[in-house]
Amino acid sequence: MVINTALITGAGRGYGLELCRALVARGAHVLGTVRTAEGAAALAAACGEAVTPIRVDVTEERAGPTITAALTARDTPLDLLVNNAGVMTSGARIEEVKLADVDHLLRVHVHGPIICTQAALPWLRRAPQGTVVNVTSRLGSIDRIAAGIYDHLRISYAMRISKAAQNMLSVCLHRELAVEGIAIYAVHPGRLQTRMGSADADTDAAEAATRLLGWLDHHRREKLVAYIEPDRDELPW
Repeated sequence: MVINTALITGAGRGYGLELCRALVARGAHVLGTVRTAEGAAALAAACGEAVTPIRVDVTEERAGPTITAALTARDTPLDLLVNNAGVMTSGARIEEVKLADVDHLLRVHVHGPIICTQAALPWLRRAPQGTVVNVTSRLGSIDRIAAGIYDHLRISYAMRISKAAQNMLSVCLHRELAVEGIAIYAVHPGRLQTRMGSADADTDAAEAATRLLGWLDHHRREKLVAYIEPDRDELPW
């Protein structure tokens, strides 16, 4: 897949930063959303002039207009949008669940991708292979959660609920946008060794970024929708 321009949310550290780094190494220009000055500095240090930092929280009302303004200023087709921004919380038992945590994770994992996709869509439509990647989790699989496969990890209700909702968003986007040739992928990047990593984390973020881009190179033309861990697993919704 040829990627000349990409938009990555949550680009200031971890998987998002490594995706930016890998895309720039391939010759792409990356627009990356960051919430803090420190995140913007880390992104600039990693990618130099090949990156446009966008200082915004993707859950805020101004996020859409801010992203639109950045894309308008660049005014090129957008080949790839990666809705990567994410958060974690506690509350793995019903007695421990805080509704404020559920609301917050839904805002980040569902509201944020909706806002960013709405802002990016005019430029995705101009690309020959416009592609949206929603960085989800294996924990969004209702099939596997129902089977108890991940019970031992004690992951919060809020995380599991919000990622299942994000997966539904991915399917809804596919049903609407497939007719325009826009691909939608729900991607579990792996058990990442990052600040949000699970107890069984075993995958370096840079390795995971390379795997995703390699998967897109090989499968973008043949699949318009998938729920995957690149090159390792096809996940049940």
